[in-house]
Amino acid sequence: MQVTPSLPVKTVPEFIAYAKANPGRIAMGSGGNGSPAHVIGEYFKLMTGTDLTHVPYRGAAPAVTDLLGGQIQVAFTELANLARTRQGRQSARIGGDDRRTHAGAAGCSDLERVHSGLRGEPVGRAGCP
Repeated sequence: MQVTPSLPVKTVPEFIAYAKANPGRIAMGSGGNGSPAHVIGEYFKLMTGTDLTHVPYRGAAPAVTDLLGGQIQVAFTELANLARTRQGRQSARIGGDDRRTHAGAAGCSDLERVHSGLRGEPVGRAGCP
């Protein structure tokens, strides 16, 4: 989960509180309707009771561009990490880290990590927080 630097949040609970205080005013970008990022974002909204406005893009790269430019406030995509590093710009990453925590070959999915971060419990394979 990446947020634009202009948002005054540093943690997932802070983001949830901010989103609830500003319903419908936070734009959530994804790589398109039905993309994994879109599904994760919709699941996040469902689990937190927040009202984020989905903005579908034709791929993750345009969403990342607008995230870094401040046109959208949040995106669920791994490309944002790559873009902020290469461009020297900063978007804040909240609610997870860059490595898989499971020792198995596939590791934990993004959806498993988002769910566990919201509910405080693992979902799916053992060891996936």
